[in-house]
Amino acid sequence: MRKYDSFECPKCQSVMKAHRYGTDIDYFKCVGCEGLLLGWATLQNLRAEWMADTVVDSGSVSVGSENNLINPVSCASCKKPMVRLPDEQQVHICLDFCAVCDLVYLDAGELTDLKQLTPIDHIWDFFMRFRKK
Repeated sequence: MRKYDSFECPKCQSVMKAHRYGTDIDYFKCVGCEGLLLGWATLQNLRAEWMADTVVDSGSVSVGSENNLINPVSCASCKKPMVRLPDEQQVHICLDFCAVCDLVYLDAGELTDLKQLTPIDHIWDFFMRFRKK
């Protein structure tokens, strides 16, 4: 990702400002819809961080659900089309991903959803791993 202080949100076109969680996790958050823009590795770090979702993902789930219907979207950095990829552990969550910039856009509430695996998610993961063999 290029070094910027802000981007234009791919969903609502508001400003996305740079933020930091802890000492080394950088991400961008939209001042309008509170969507998140971050690198793939950053997403994995946030998923592993205890309580990161309560601090980073403070947006309205209903706004996030509405924005999740907006498709296709362009990458905030390179303006190329982002692809929708289902999460490996929770296939009901589709992530907007830019293969050029290695950036992920999360609608408000999606990080929280990603971090909260339900028993059904664990069962689905088990069957998917079994099916791949």
